[in-house]
Amino acid sequence: MRPKFALLFICLIGLIGCLPAQEPVAVTRPVVVTEGPTVGGTAVPSTHMPLPTATQVAAATAAPTTTPLPTNTPEPAWPTTPILFVRGNALQRWLPQTNEVELLVEGVDNNPVYATDVAVFMREVVPQEEYALIVFHIPTRADVEVLKQPAREIQNALSGISTYVAPSIPITVSENGRWLAYVLQNEETGIDTLIVHKIQTSTQGVVLSQVLFSRELPMPFEWPFEFLTWPTANELSWMEPSGIWIAELETTPITIGLEIFASANTVLVPPMNPEEQDKGPIPFQTIYIPYQWSPNGRFLLAIENFPGELGDVFQIIERDTNQTFELPDSTLGPLSDNAVWLDETRVLHYKMDGGVRIWQIPAEGEQIFTLESEFHAAPPGETLFQVTNLVPLTTNHVRVEDPFLGIFYDLDLATQKLAVIGEINNETGYREHVWSPNAQHALWIIQNFLDGDLTKSVRLDFLNGQPPADMSQIFGLDSCCWYWERAGSE
Repeated sequence: MRPKFALLFICLIGLIGCLPAQEPVAVTRPVVVTEGPTVGGTAVPSTHMPLPTATQVAAATAAPTTTPLPTNTPEPAWPTTPILFVRGNALQRWLPQTNEVELLVEGVDNNPVYATDVAVFMREVVPQEEYALIVFHIPTRADVEVLKQPAREIQNALSGISTYVAPSIPITVSENGRWLAYVLQNEETGIDTLIVHKIQTSTQGVVLSQVLFSRELPMPFEWPFEFLTWPTANELSWMEPSGIWIAELETTPITIGLEIFASANTVLVPPMNPEEQDKGPIPFQTIYIPYQWSPNGRFLLAIENFPGELGDVFQIIERDTNQTFELPDSTLGPLSDNAVWLDETRVLHYKMDGGVRIWQIPAEGEQIFTLESEFHAAPPGETLFQVTNLVPLTTNHVRVEDPFLGIFYDLDLATQKLAVIGEINNETGYREHVWSPNAQHALWIIQNFLDGDLTKSVRLDFLNGQPPADMSQIFGLDSCCWYWERAGSE
């Protein structure tokens, strides 16, 4: 989100505080403590919770839209997938089936990057001087050191006092936990280098390969080039001024290539320098920014970034041919449309006015996108709403979040109906959430400044109309970096 939109976001968050309150359910089930290093917690709620008032959401068109939640709301189903989190510079894990909190490893000194069975983080090895990049294997609790870097100095402008923190290294790990990629900057030369290793795990622990691939980048790794993405499980992509490059990591030797060319679209904009205003508009080249790859890596859903007040749009780019298809009437800005791949052949475009379009992707060799369906699904009384965090389910449903109002919705693609499944509309301040792997649960994190003090709470939302359970004492109010383990299942 651009800086010019920050003030609007703050104002909207302030308005949310006027909405009625909904209290979380207190926890009551006792915690089971593991052997060895453990962290205490308090209880998980019992399965008997007061049922909420039935909720209904209707869209603002003649299409079938009204969807009340069942009056006999089901008992909350506790997740079975463990949640990883960091507390007190230690990586910990909550096991919901036994209500156990495990201490996995200490010396976690920045926000970890997670993937299947691994967590990657910085560890302070020489106080205030040096940090090591660590790959930690969760099943065996073994770790391996990748490299060491000097601490980063941050100086308080008022007091002049310096603090030393972990260096800022862009890191990504493939979802399958097999590949580690990061960017290092040489302060002497100013050159940024992309580096890739293979992560090898077994019942004995974890081993990191030598550098499999490295590339000096022709530009600083900063916006708009600060995007490392994974087209498929074993392919890494990155941006350069020439376009989007891809490395096929399974090949021997590793092959790389420019797969998606930089945008050739230009627009005329006024000169930035006031002294050059009399020269008239100047051409500006738009930029393709990766948003989401199709499941098979054939297409890239990209944001075409325009300068100034022009606003951005969604483009679908075929990797082999570089042909583009702009999602009609797409708009990205302070209130944005959103889009998501439903599968390898369909993409859903959800407009902020509630319009929903599902586009059929062309078969190999064809270049015609077809509109499979179009309908309207918006909350009642809302002419515009923020559509974020779209998660497609295998049941032909899509989960949707409105972060401004703190509401979760379920969109039924068969009936074209939108229903409220969770909300924390009494909360103001900063909010974030983490979906469970199958989007049947969500973890809310709410932070507020009250009378100069930071308050925080962590809630587990069952997404079935039940009030969320307050998990603050389980995870601790000083926790961060929550992640549902992908190795588990719900």
